[in-house]
Amino acid sequence: ILFVMTSWGLKREQLQCVVADSAANMRKACRSLNGLRCFLHILNLIIKNSVFVQASVKKVIKKMLYLVKKMRTPLGKQALNKHQDEDHYKSLVRVVETRWNSYYVMAETVMKNKTAVTLAQ
Repeated sequence: ILFVMTSWGLKREQLQCVVADSAANMRKACRSLNGLRCFLHILNLIIKNSVFVQASVKKVIKKMLYLVKKMRTPLGKQALNKHQDEDHYKSLVRVVETRWNSYYVMAETVMKNKTAVTLAQ
């Protein structure tokens, strides 16, 4: 971090703090730089470790993951497109673990295509 700062013409005294996630490599890199943990990252971890461990939530997510995987195959896409209208998404969005809102986006696309998904199965 200090090397990059120097290459940009910044001095150590100009650095107030470094905000980063809680990964071990980031904690180590920021140890002598007044590192702070990102509040939103901590909040995301709390939500994942409290909401996503509930059996009912796990069950719904598992079903949605299965449906999205099935509807993204060539045959699944064909069946889904057959039952979709112009007002809805053309494909269902998969979860990307590094994108915090991807479970929400997946659920949103499944719900907006609920009729088409139901008919396509």
